[in-house]
Amino acid sequence: MEILGHDQILNYLNNCVKSDRIANAYIFSGPANIGKKMTATWLADVLCKGNKNNITVVNEDGKVNIDQVRGLIEKYSLSSFDGEKKVIIIDNAESISENCYNALLKNIEESGLKTIYILVSSNYYQVIDTIRSRCQRVNFIQPCIDIIRQNINHHDLEKIIEISSGKIGHVIQCVNDEDYAEKLEKNHISSQKILEGKLYEKILVDSDDFDIDSYEYLFNKKIKMDFKAVTEQYERLKKCLIKEKFSANKNLKDYLYL
Repeated sequence: MEILGHDQILNYLNNCVKSDRIANAYIFSGPANIGKKMTATWLADVLCKGNKNNITVVNEDGKVNIDQVRGLIEKYSLSSFDGEKKVIIIDNAESISENCYNALLKNIEESGLKTIYILVSSNYYQVIDTIRSRCQRVNFIQPCIDIIRQNINHHDLEKIIEISSGKIGHVIQCVNDEDYAEKLEKNHISSQKILEGKLYEKILVDSDDFDIDSYEYLFNKKIKMDFKAVTEQYERLKKCLIKEKFSANKNLKDYLYL
């Protein structure tokens, strides 16, 4: 498993392991698709000395419920007597309900170093503050484009970098999966249409194919406002276009409160 662009974080975590200074709970925060979960999996493997049975990943689909969390806590509480370290990776941590976090909270406080929690989040401040205050934050930034160019070979790499918004996770998936690259290119084209004011064509695109990275692309490239507000205003704009049949020739900014 090769993790690109996060050498400083890897060195820091390695030093923590070697000096026995591992925290009992972490939040790996930063943009989506840049290597946070891969780093969490690597750290879990190091801590559990390669024993995959002691590593559990939850909430990959963003749909974990309270019963699953309670079952997980009970499972690890019963297995803690064997003396082996356990790691629970909670993906998409910002999507977990307050009830689920309340169930986790006491366990995080009392587990000591028998069970290590690694929360992975693309929106640190959407994780409830009582959890944030009990976790050590490790903040990831997007690796520079040169790291991608130096480590990944592909005949159409520059195009892949463009449609991936330079996110290394997307780039790697595109290189290995042509269908994924095709879907990402479709999202990229949809984003470009919005920036060009071709709103009617965007509305015809299935919203399920227009993922969060397209919103982020808009935020980074064109609209200088709060990211959440961009999403909310885009949804309102879409409803207006469908309901009122506004002119498709107007620029996006004419419909938003900028």
